[in-house]
Amino acid sequence: MVDKLRIVESYAADTFRNDQAKKWIERPYHNLSQQLFAVISWGAAATSWLSKALNSHPEIFCLHSLNIYLNFDKDRRSFPRNDGLEYLYLIARSAFAYKVIGDVHGISRYDIPEIRKLLDKRFNAVVVVREPLPRLKSTLSHLRLNMKYPLYNVDYVNDIIKNKKLILPHNDYGDRLFVHGVNMLNAIVEENNVGKIYRSEDLTTNKSILFEFIEEITGGKIKTDSELLSNMLKIDKVNKHVKEEIQFDDWQIDVIKSVVSDKAWELYSKCGYDKPSFL
Repeated sequence: MVDKLRIVESYAADTFRNDQAKKWIERPYHNLSQQLFAVISWGAAATSWLSKALNSHPEIFCLHSLNIYLNFDKDRRSFPRNDGLEYLYLIARSAFAYKVIGDVHGISRYDIPEIRKLLDKRFNAVVVVREPLPRLKSTLSHLRLNMKYPLYNVDYVNDIIKNKKLILPHNDYGDRLFVHGVNMLNAIVEENNVGKIYRSEDLTTNKSILFEFIEEITGGKIKTDSELLSNMLKIDKVNKHVKEEIQFDDWQIDVIKSVVSDKAWELYSKCGYDKPSFL
């Protein structure tokens, strides 16, 4: 696996921009002393809604994984992959009029320790999760959109299939996408070390928890009144993936049983989610 815990000095691309990012850390200028944040999530957890809700606050500028989309075409890539610090720097430069600036769903959890080390109290990261099986169904609905033109390289799951002795009906791209989706449920084990974990079900319905969430990512640097919170919760769902009910086949249930770790289920239980009945 590519080591994603790289400091700014180790980036191979565009020395000029990296130098600017380092200067930004050492000597903030042009009012680039805003509070910065990252919401860590691998998607299918109301992240599009959350970024829209945050942007309704007059003092928050929030992007939704813009760097991922810019990196889809490697021939026109604007900046190197896994560049969480530089990405934050570019956002801060373009949105310097805001007090709080950040991203939802675009910064890797592997980048967070180094960003915290470099930015200290000017930065915070939190994690957003969702009930595992509904999240998996939402993820599968999204991934199926790419079946005709595969966008994701999921060859890494071949080792999982081998080590877990998984039996897949066709062992094709679609089956491996399912294994990938299931394996993503294990991300909570690493996310647990990133920051406070919030449930998307609470953020989209509970004013008190949404207020606490905003206080956490902004370091209490801005005010969020009750009326604004109420208006955020009135925002309609965005980018809903599931168009029809999905039922798991027996082989899929076997994959879930084999691939999702006990530690992951334990952490989901601590978040208040019940274990699936088939476990």
